[in-house]
Amino acid sequence: MLQEAAESGDASAMYWLGQAYDYGHGVPTDPDRALDLYWDAAEQGLPEAQAAIAYSFDEGIGLPLDDAEAIRWYRKAAEGGEVPSQRALGLMYAAGEGVERDFEEAARWYRRAAENGDAVAARLMAEIHYRGSGPFAIDHERAAEWFYRAARQGEARAQYGLYVLYGQGLGVPHDEMTAYTWALFAARQGSEWGRKAWEGADWFLNEHQQRDIERRVEAGVMPSLTND
Repeated sequence: MLQEAAESGDASAMYWLGQAYDYGHGVPTDPDRALDLYWDAAEQGLPEAQAAIAYSFDEGIGLPLDDAEAIRWYRKAAEGGEVPSQRALGLMYAAGEGVERDFEEAARWYRRAAENGDAVAARLMAEIHYRGSGPFAIDHERAAEWFYRAARQGEARAQYGLYVLYGQGLGVPHDEMTAYTWALFAARQGSEWGRKAWEGADWFLNEHQQRDIERRVEAGVMPSLTND
């Protein structure tokens, strides 16, 4: 049925059939056939297929490595609402890949992706404010707000970022209990930095405090964001 819909020109069916050939779901793996289907769907304006073409140019998978073409197709997909492409476009502007480096444009796309629920994009926004990238001044309070937004969604690097901010009192009150709570959340998400931070909790917290944090993390109780 999917094959018939794709042959009739249905862009969504083309994309999903391309996925099937890409990953061998119910059909033999055939990356060339998948790419042909993505192209056909992308030319009809399907954002997911445009993202697949962008990724192929970005990584040189099935197509020549070409940052300019990757940018062009990511932009089409991003403007069509494809959230991972919005974040990818931001990353390319931040790195200056295929375009002139532009942190304002990077932030615009990160913000758009974050507002569409992308936790990694929210963390990338936090890092822009934490570092003072490009024309942005260092702003730890805004960094905390974006880290918190990502951390609430389970983004481990953002959780570690909150450990750093609370541990040093940057943009938020200095609070070792809150800092190590976020460190443990990050560690439980697989963060090596979070694990190492939690291993150092003995220097700042007594056993009762550590057990209290462990109970809260086990229950999924995240601290509220507090500002100076």
